[in-house]
Amino acid sequence: MKPEEFDEILLNVAYQTFALKASYFDRLGQKEWANAGVENWVQVELILAFLIRDVPVTTIGKRERDCDLIVDNHGVELRCATAPNSSWLLDAIKRHPKAELYLFLSQTNSKLMDELKSYFEKNGYIEKYKMLNEKWIVMVVRKKTGIDLSFSEEKSLLSPETKIGMLPPTTKKIPKPKYTMDTFLEKLNMVGPELRTRFSEIKKVVEDLWKERIRLEFPYQHVIDFRTPSGTVVSLLVQTRLNRFQVYLKFGDEEPDDPRKITEDVTRFGFGKITRRLYVEAHDKIGDINEKGSIANLLKQVHRINP
Repeated sequence: MKPEEFDEILLNVAYQTFALKASYFDRLGQKEWANAGVENWVQVELILAFLIRDVPVTTIGKRERDCDLIVDNHGVELRCATAPNSSWLLDAIKRHPKAELYLFLSQTNSKLMDELKSYFEKNGYIEKYKMLNEKWIVMVVRKKTGIDLSFSEEKSLLSPETKIGMLPPTTKKIPKPKYTMDTFLEKLNMVGPELRTRFSEIKKVVEDLWKERIRLEFPYQHVIDFRTPSGTVVSLLVQTRLNRFQVYLKFGDEEPDDPRKITEDVTRFGFGKITRRLYVEAHDKIGDINEKGSIANLLKQVHRINP
């Protein structure tokens, strides 16, 4: 996956990880915590966030790659600022030009945003960002590529005498998704046949509950998301080495009726309304949707909350 394809994933994971922890930045920004090492904490949180998503992450080789983290083979340089300071953030780019992606977590204001955007425009960078709250921002920055050229930049590449109307017609190619059901099945085939049967049973229950409202998406090769128009309701992650699934459920603010205590709370991971997780192993039974305590019944409860 190229940096221009991975930047959105990095931004979303960082946002999900820190959106519920923005108050920590306020605390760490106080004078008595000035030397606490906020970037070290951010780095550890990100490592954990990618590990629980089964995305490869390491610090081995970071000196050669001129970055803080290597995530899914992308060099990522981190920079945090507990006060709006564009010089400190941009110093990451100037000191680490070999990094493919830059992740900024910072307190922000209009002056900071203007200074950052001015630098990016002049030096050929592109940014994506989300607000953690009214004061804090998470931003991913990378070098512009050919596909990021704006219309004005494309026009400037034409010689003055070129007539736009004389250009040959072109067919815009729509990029194919990185991962599909076929690539997911390649990963699924690495687990035992009994566990593959459990996947088929889970998939049937979900599709029977939501019917035509459900569609499948594949953010990673080993992950399948069951989505409705309002977002992901069930996400299944294949753990090939452990021969099991992690299944994430969209319970939001509600507590599941879970007499067997097979789900756990994962709100600490910042997955939004995906708040419960359970593990499915080869010997587990999915059960019937009306069987209290069964996995199928938990899926039915998710459907009741997210019809």
